[in-house]
Amino acid sequence: LLKIATYSLDTRWFTAVAATLMIAFISHSYGCAVIVPYFFIASLVIFFSVSIFKVIQTVLFNKNTLSELLNPEKTLNLFTIVVAINFVGVCFSKVFHLHTTANIFWYVAISFWLGISLFSFSILFLYHKSEDRKIEEIFHGGWFFATVGTQSTAFLGVIVAEHITRNVLFIQLFSFALWSIGASLYLIFMVLIIMRLIFYQFRSNT
Repeated sequence: LLKIATYSLDTRWFTAVAATLMIAFISHSYGCAVIVPYFFIASLVIFFSVSIFKVIQTVLFNKNTLSELLNPEKTLNLFTIVVAINFVGVCFSKVFHLHTTANIFWYVAISFWLGISLFSFSILFLYHKSEDRKIEEIFHGGWFFATVGTQSTAFLGVIVAEHITRNVLFIQLFSFALWSIGASLYLIFMVLIIMRLIFYQFRSNT
């Protein structure tokens, strides 16, 4: 049962963490503070569960994990980890007012964002491309995780800048740069999606 659960695990499961945290943050914004801790605890349980299962999957099915990492169709799914980390930091700051903890999560998110960006786009641009590789087979809406991961890092950076006294301007400029990168990725991917919709055929499994 453990092997079946870990084998079927997908990195995109981290989006469940982000979705639960968004519910907690919105509930707090609209005055429903009573339910916020429950959603937050649920998100942490999901986060640590998925992380533990991902480690187990890497150990038990290391070849499949490596194949997934080197797959251009799936490599940008890693940005869901960055999204989850950022939303945890946002809730720590906005909901629980633990600003120092939010700062730590921001630095962790930047480290993950930088590492995943270098790795993922290196796979897309530099890794060996098969002769039959086609855009309609590897491109999908999941590529927007790169945009969400980048702009959520910028969002947490702006929140962090509200509660510190040093390097505020640098953090704001850095966050603006990240937001601009995310917006650029969004525009690029939108163009590719429109091309995909107009110029390429749809199969039954699309």
